[in-house]
Amino acid sequence: MKHTGLKSYIFIFMAPLLFAGCASNRGAIRADEPVAVKKAAAAEASGAEAYREGDLEDALQEFKEALRLNRAIDNRHGEALDLINIGRASVALGRFEEAKNSLNEAIGLSKEIGDERLLSEALATIAMADYALKDYFPALGRIEESLAIDDRLGYKTGSKLNIKALILADSRMEGAEDALKKALEANRRSDDKMEEANSLRALGQLYASGEKPKEALEFFSKAYGIDSTLGDSGKIALDLNAMAEIHKKAGRADEAVSLFERAYKVSLNSGMDGDALKSIDSIIAIYKEMNDEGKAEIYMKIKEEMRKPQARGQR
Repeated sequence: MKHTGLKSYIFIFMAPLLFAGCASNRGAIRADEPVAVKKAAAAEASGAEAYREGDLEDALQEFKEALRLNRAIDNRHGEALDLINIGRASVALGRFEEAKNSLNEAIGLSKEIGDERLLSEALATIAMADYALKDYFPALGRIEESLAIDDRLGYKTGSKLNIKALILADSRMEGAEDALKKALEANRRSDDKMEEANSLRALGQLYASGEKPKEALEFFSKAYGIDSTLGDSGKIALDLNAMAEIHKKAGRADEAVSLFERAYKVSLNSGMDGDALKSIDSIIAIYKEMNDEGKAEIYMKIKEEMRKPQARGQR
């Protein structure tokens, strides 16, 4: 069974989920707490908001400011938390070695202060950096350690099982399907819809890669249903494109074109021009394969119109 297709899914849904368990929401700040503590908490909140909005550079700078403030007053728990957030933002930015430097610090510090929850989060995040660098065995060891800590603490999370599954799948090791099904079950128990959709999507890709299109379509369709409810445009487009690819491979050109066009519209109206162009390219390719030059030309003109603003910006 081929699993390499899962790689392209990682940063669309894994970067946000790594942040989802973040301990930056520490609760209400007391009026009598030091000014530096209040400022650090404010920086962390600003970083979290920037991260959710996709402003990763701003998020990273806010987390670094929070780290500076916490170090200035020797707040070691705050320091460990900020190092994890810096690592997560760096992973999302694709700066994996930088992420590992911060996360290794966080791991050491979490052990020193005896905070296993923070240690688990740091281990899960560095597993993502290792995975992205194709260091699969260290990645698997770290995510397993994180899961073991969570199990000991009685903290269940399907998101980390999703990470484990990606590592197993892309490294061609056994157990990815089992891990994803356990993740799906855990996410449904906790009513975590975003992570449930992530598990469904990954299962869809796993089955599509394994030449099981019927099952793959079912998983992608269920993921789409959740993503539509949540209003996540990036994931909606991803689901539509994935279903379109399956129909295309099966020779169902009309269904494929319809889904690619829907994906194109979602991406275009969400400001994801690059993704919109990819969907248009897929439609053009289908019509060219069918020797329908007329319809191919229609979408080629749409593509040219889309590219004009980009071309002007490059002049």
